[in-house]
Amino acid sequence: LSNATGTANITEIDANGIERVLQKSTIDKHGNLQITKDFSSPDNTRTQQQYLEDEIGNKRSVYKITDANGDILFDRTQSISIISENKYISTRNGRSFEVEFNEKEIVITNPTNKKATTIPLDTLIKKHDKDTIVKLLKTMSAEQLILLKLGDIKSIELYSSEVMDGTYVNNAYWNAGEKRIFLGDTTYTNTQKKFLQRNAGVLAHEYGHFIDSLAENIKGEQISKRTSISRVKKEELKNFLDKATTEEEEFIDYFTGSSEGITRGAEETLAESNTLINSNADRAHSMRAYYLQRNFPRTICSNAKAIENLEELALKKFGLI
Repeated sequence: LSNATGTANITEIDANGIERVLQKSTIDKHGNLQITKDFSSPDNTRTQQQYLEDEIGNKRSVYKITDANGDILFDRTQSISIISENKYISTRNGRSFEVEFNEKEIVITNPTNKKATTIPLDTLIKKHDKDTIVKLLKTMSAEQLILLKLGDIKSIELYSSEVMDGTYVNNAYWNAGEKRIFLGDTTYTNTQKKFLQRNAGVLAHEYGHFIDSLAENIKGEQISKRTSISRVKKEELKNFLDKATTEEEEFIDYFTGSSEGITRGAEETLAESNTLINSNADRAHSMRAYYLQRNFPRTICSNAKAIENLEELALKKFGLI
């Protein structure tokens, strides 16, 4: 483990003794976080990622996937630039939106065409959870937030201490029937900062499940059930299993279906893909995320593009582009 919460420094040494840094994470004396990743999958698909975040929450992420021929499959640069406690600029591949929070709503504005749309907070967040949940929402891009308006989501809320104990501090889930996201309570964290570090990635994962359900409502089929994506995953899974040790298989069984079933495995892969392209996995899940990211880049790419299609649909529907 590095000194950066939830991440590890990983170096691979091949049979010839050549060292290759796959992942490196550092925090400098000013509190600036930097994570750099450079993986090659069994079929030589390359993932390159750099994530930077400072003490006040400014962040920038570059995520690039190229195939064995050097052709670019996925290329995203996105950032959040803090303007004030309640306002930031969300930028992705050169296109920016202003995001501002007030007591009642989130206001997303396109500074180019001056178009704006609002997302009500009062019905989305319980009053006693509001401060904590809003802090988490402020870590999200405009493209992710706009899906709250497109989708039928009833609430994002914390477990109450009555139904939660320290054993389940990292537990969270999307309740598809009730259309609610549940996150662990702050009771078992020492500081708000630790809660945010852990739960920003957890929220991105559960939000991925929400997006999967949203796709079914909008497109008639969950992203995780699309044949074109499952075909890619099967190819990458075969390549992975040809070389994997039993221990490596266990790290990733949450996504392959061996522990949860094929359908659930596909749903969890989609949810984790949303985490990896928008946030960081928390410490408890960092190794499973590493193995998924390294060995299933084309699956992640396919999921990411499907998510982007929904985001674009929402931005157009509400007049932001």
